[in-house]
Amino acid sequence: MTVASPSWADLREPADAAARAGSLLDVLRAELPPDRPVTVWNASCGDGALARWLAPRLHGPQHWILQDSDPAALARAAGRAYASADGVPATVETRAGELADLRAADVVGASVLAACHLLHRLTAAEADALAAAACRPALFTLTPVGRVRLDPADPLDVEFAAAADAHRRRGGLLGTDAVFTAADAFARRGAAVHTRPSPWRLGPARSVLIARWLRDWVADAVEQRPSLGADATSYLRRRLADCAGGDLTVEIRHLDLLAIPAR
Repeated sequence: MTVASPSWADLREPADAAARAGSLLDVLRAELPPDRPVTVWNASCGDGALARWLAPRLHGPQHWILQDSDPAALARAAGRAYASADGVPATVETRAGELADLRAADVVGASVLAACHLLHRLTAAEADALAAAACRPALFTLTPVGRVRLDPADPLDVEFAAAADAHRRRGGLLGTDAVFTAADAFARRGAAVHTRPSPWRLGPARSVLIARWLRDWVADAVEQRPSLGADATSYLRRRLADCAGGDLTVEIRHLDLLAIPAR
């Protein structure tokens, strides 16, 4: 009997949960309605990992609107159970569609707009449109800011990191500038913007995740800068050997952003 390899989403979920900036939730909770159910619009929800993290950290009845363009991921998210900090089961509905189609009218009645691993995949125009559509507290977690540290260090770390960061900005995407661009878009509309560090700190207990991340990271770097291909095989072999031996730790910096609209 063969066992399927864990998906990228499954591998990353525990690291995401450990990294998210829980201190932002104190600010968010103060903005949520105390006298009616909280409605969370979860944009680009994937398989519901953010809902699994956030729902038990909010009190009282909750209704989750899970939106994604991937029907399979949306079905998996809808099939999960979510409950509040009080153990109250949340109600769930799904919306199929692209984030680019989101309009302010869609989120009328929502208490908060939430998303994870999203902002860096937007263009500046899309981030601006998202800020215009939000009109309510908006929480965006785990946006990479382009700071990666591997220990022990390797002379080629900086080269691969720079190329991988450039790869994130292909096609006009914001990449590692995303949090700062989005923060400006919200601030221009009068929102109070809060950011907190949310780094992945990965050690031997996350060796499978590190190995998967390394392979993808190096592949992105080589796709962006083909001249790195000559060194990529030996570099990746060294790094995977460090990982397999329990000698490699990786810190990948992210920022979480919470925007509170002007009253």
